[in-house]
Amino acid sequence: MNLRVLEFFDDTSLIVRGLVTHDDVAMIQRGIAALDEEQAQVLLLRDIDGLSYQEIAAVLDLPLGSVKSKIHRARLALKDHLARTSPAANLEVERRA
Repeated sequence: MNLRVLEFFDDTSLIVRGLVTHDDVAMIQRGIAALDEEQAQVLLLRDIDGLSYQEIAAVLDLPLGSVKSKIHRARLALKDHLARTSPAANLEVERRA
């Protein structure tokens, strides 16, 4: 799974163009690894592999609406994990104290 994330960022040259750092990639990898298996699977299929919602529904044998909600929940879970664990989030907590 983590290799797929790294390949995505390398393939799109985001690291080379300076839009994403290696630390960002590592943080995203840890965030995806923290998701439950089903959340990680739908997130990778959609956002890394680029499958459509319909393709994911066919691959996972799920109704289209279920795929959409699972992807939405997975993105929220990843966002929440990144907010709780990123250095910027920790800095913000320290400022409030």
